[in-house]
Amino acid sequence: MAIVTPWQIYPRWVWIVRFLIFALAAAIIALAAYAIHVSKGRYNTLPSLLIFASAKTIIIYGILFATETRARHLIWRLFAYGMYAISIVFWLATWAWSAAHAAVWRMEDCDDGGCINLKDDKDANTEGVVMSICAGFGAAVWVLAITNLVCFIKARKKFTKADEDEVELGVDAAPKYSEGDYGYHAHAQANQYS
Repeated sequence: MAIVTPWQIYPRWVWIVRFLIFALAAAIIALAAYAIHVSKGRYNTLPSLLIFASAKTIIIYGILFATETRARHLIWRLFAYGMYAISIVFWLATWAWSAAHAAVWRMEDCDDGGCINLKDDKDANTEGVVMSICAGFGAAVWVLAITNLVCFIKARKKFTKADEDEVELGVDAAPKYSEGDYGYHAHAQANQYS
């Protein structure tokens, strides 16, 4: 049985989608940090959420990418499904809130006491533009994350057999040795007592 590598499981464009997710998440971190700088401590909740969601995405996708390409026998599909799904939910909430926040900083704020034109405030206007860009990038990451999850599920259904390494099903993930391999005898002796 030939070994199927991760590079053969997915089409080339899926790897491009994953790279774009990394790149956009890094860009959002930079933009959110700039928004915190511009706001001068006035309102840092949303930029902090953007930084958290981006850092979480980079860490989750990095771990799953490394596991899938370097140690495929360790990937736990249910964990991957859950992490990809959580990432999608976070990005939906983050880009939607970012768009709403950007709209607030780019309009006139009127109440019973009068109107404050936030468009004339240079810092508020800059923060609104940065949050608009973050909302657009976040929406793009959200769509790309959905695409990645669908491709991951389809690839796992297509290429995973019951005799392959499936950690969550308890299938033996240990390397298979033949008699000519170094370590065959130690592995055979260890299995003899189990």
